[in-house]
Amino acid sequence: MGDTAHVSVMDQKTISPLPYVMLSEEQVADLLGVSIRTVQGWRSKNRKVKGPKFVKVGGRIRYRSTAISEWLDEQETDEIAS
Repeated sequence: MGDTAHVSVMDQKTISPLPYVMLSEEQVADLLGVSIRTVQGWRSKNRKVKGPKFVKVGGRIRYRSTAISEWLDEQETDEIAS
């Protein structure tokens, strides 16, 4: 038999990038034009207004950009504030 190249399955796989961006609470605050305290307050269990879903990564709070978009869609309204 001739020489054949041996390539493992791991060598053939490529890692694709995440389909979203991970944002810090500071970045979310800047993006939405609110204070960091407001973003932090949204995570409180006792708040009427719940903020976007978040994840803890290495003890740090992070937000998926897709979660921000979904949350913004949920906030959309036709009502005019009084």
